[in-house]
Amino acid sequence: MSHAEKLNKASTAFFFAGFAVSKLHHTPFIVLATLSNLASLFLYAIAYCLWFLASRLYPDCPRKAQSWYGFTEFKNQHIIAVILGIAAIISCMAALSMPLAIIPATWLFASSNSIWCISEYHKKQSLAISDKDYSVSLQTAYLRYAITTTALSFLTALDTTLAIIFPAETVLILTYSSIAGVGLGALAIYFLTDYIYHKHASDGIDISYIKMINPFNLLSEQSPQVQPRPSDEVAHFPPILATKPPVEASASQSKSMDVSKNPNACCLF
Repeated sequence: MSHAEKLNKASTAFFFAGFAVSKLHHTPFIVLATLSNLASLFLYAIAYCLWFLASRLYPDCPRKAQSWYGFTEFKNQHIIAVILGIAAIISCMAALSMPLAIIPATWLFASSNSIWCISEYHKKQSLAISDKDYSVSLQTAYLRYAITTTALSFLTALDTTLAIIFPAETVLILTYSSIAGVGLGALAIYFLTDYIYHKHASDGIDISYIKMINPFNLLSEQSPQVQPRPSDEVAHFPPILATKPPVEASASQSKSMDVSKNPNACCLF
């Protein structure tokens, strides 16, 4: 296992730990809810740092400059997503003293997930025949998960913004967003389960076979070009959205609302 793969697995573990700890914010004990929010932010920060280190170790992969999603290499798109995620965490911490900072935090998380989603689409469109284990259907399943979680992040950012701008309509806004969030969350779980547990056929070509027949000039000029591709181990589950910071948890007694609805963030659906 390469260093990048090890870092990816560690990053995923910390993202999951942050998600699990964040669920404690539902407790009626304000102190415990506040500590869970702080702990989940800390775990997400570690996860983003590990993801950043892993991204630096990804192999170079030619970008599709002629396509809208090929504005930079796959690994650079992941690095951009990480930077935006870290900025979102910083905004969450700033919200401890400036509650309105939760708005840019939620939109930064949504932006981070958007870049992550684009990078996964970029990966799907850049089929590398050099990897015999590469599966288009597997990448499609993961892309669907990425799209669904990105939609969840925008839903949370939107309802958080509207609830703060229109406090009188908070209950109505959060009710509708909760219903939509449950549906999107169920879809995300379904796609993630399909990605992890369903067996997908490989579409790549064994590079050793190409090397064997090439000396006999059996490959025509029309043969697909072998290009490097990032490892299939690149599978991240970044938080969909920022959540209400700890200070908001204690302020909930004074007409604050819970703005967290993200399966991997501080406060989720």
